[in-house]
Amino acid sequence: MATALLHGLAVAADPVPSYVDFADSAIIGDWDNGLGRLCLDAELRQQLVATGRKRLDESWTLPVISGQWLAFFQWLVKLVD
Repeated sequence: MATALLHGLAVAADPVPSYVDFADSAIIGDWDNGLGRLCLDAELRQQLVATGRKRLDESWTLPVISGQWLAFFQWLVKLVD
């Protein structure tokens, strides 16, 4: 999902738990109508990609993820002390 969005590609995907954060950024679980909508609607594709990229910038960058890991390890250290 992230790779496609970062490359400017709209996404149609099966509904898997790891895609929950991207429900507003992709067509998820609607293969019958969704794939056709993506093929025919350039504005929809652009909107979904823009929303997905914003979500990636807010929550999925290296500084954000490394900060979350750091907070987790600091929490673990406090448990041991």
